[in-house]
Amino acid sequence: MASPKQSIRKLSALSSSEMAVLAQAWLLFAWVDLNIRYRPYARWRHWLGDERRQTGPAVTDDARSRVVQLAEIAARHHWAPMNCLRRSLVQKRLLAGRGVAAALHIGVRVVPSGAVEAHAWLSADGHLLNDTAEHIAGYQALVPDAWDHLPSFTPD
Repeated sequence: MASPKQSIRKLSALSSSEMAVLAQAWLLFAWVDLNIRYRPYARWRHWLGDERRQTGPAVTDDARSRVVQLAEIAARHHWAPMNCLRRSLVQKRLLAGRGVAAALHIGVRVVPSGAVEAHAWLSADGHLLNDTAEHIAGYQALVPDAWDHLPSFTPD
């Protein structure tokens, strides 16, 4: 783990716009985490398929990747571990605010012990945004229309 001095040095190397994205991501993680923890699924499930986006100048692939990277940094430095669903929901909202319509995917797999594991990730324009093809290859993606009929579960 980085020392406080190293963390401050890395933080000071960020531009003001990157600091703004980092702060926005951290606050969104708090909001999403508290909603998932304390509100019924029916009250926040619309976030899973919400495709609203603001219009504006086109965002480059590099800018899109940087938003995801900054959100990952915020997730690593939050009060609780942020699982893949929380990370994907926050990144989806951050990207939507920059004109990128990211699609949320939820997949499941059965592990050798017989347990079912779930995982969430984002894509846009046919490209994975916050995961690798190798990692998601073992998951069977669920059809979004079926999400309302799923029992409660906690993605990894």
